[in-house]
Amino acid sequence: MLVAHFQEALEFLAPPSDARVLVLGVNRGDEVAILGQLLGTEHMSGLTVLGLDHSTTAIDVAKARQFAENVHFQVADLRELSSLNLGRFDLVIALNTLHSPTLDGQGIMRMIVTKHMT
Repeated sequence: MLVAHFQEALEFLAPPSDARVLVLGVNRGDEVAILGQLLGTEHMSGLTVLGLDHSTTAIDVAKARQFAENVHFQVADLRELSSLNLGRFDLVIALNTLHSPTLDGQGIMRMIVTKHMT
């Protein structure tokens, strides 16, 4: 079900082949893997993907999965995003992340939309 909804959203949004993608709470990189499956290798190779997560262990697992060189992972606290020089993104993916009781999900999303979306 998740993959079908993810695919529907990607079809609706139609990210350009050179899009910058930010994945919040990326954990082990599962969303990146699904993104690659849905978009295909050719489209995925033109993207720049940045996955952020607070867990060093999870980021280490994501890095070990050996995604393409245009996929990057970084340990970061989502509460401190304003201190990072992230730039702007065409697509932001945040699955099962912003509802965490330790985060102000609405505040984070407002900041992402106003400061980091193209």
